[in-house]
Amino acid sequence: MRRVILSSRFQPCPATPFPNSFKCFTCDNAVDNYNCNRWAEDRWCPESTQYCLTVHLFTDHGKSTSVTKKCATGEECHFVGCHHHRESGHTVSTAPSFRAAGWV
Repeated sequence: MRRVILSSRFQPCPATPFPNSFKCFTCDNAVDNYNCNRWAEDRWCPESTQYCLTVHLFTDHGKSTSVTKKCATGEECHFVGCHHHRESGHTVSTAPSFRAAGWV
């Protein structure tokens, strides 16, 4: 009979990386919100950020062209809402979500 000895030696990791830390869904230039959410990684945000930000680009006809979700600072969330960009023909919808994995 063979004996197998299993050794469990590990360093317990802290529940959070720092006090009041939070996670955001993250994706970069997904083709639409479905694909962003489907493959989004739930990441711990850096201490310098306070929000989860979603930037959604649409054509003039409302077709999604790009979705980006990330951790963001207050300055990055300054221009939230929908803005039409004539030069690109896109409408940009920007929405912050306070310390949550946000969605559009």
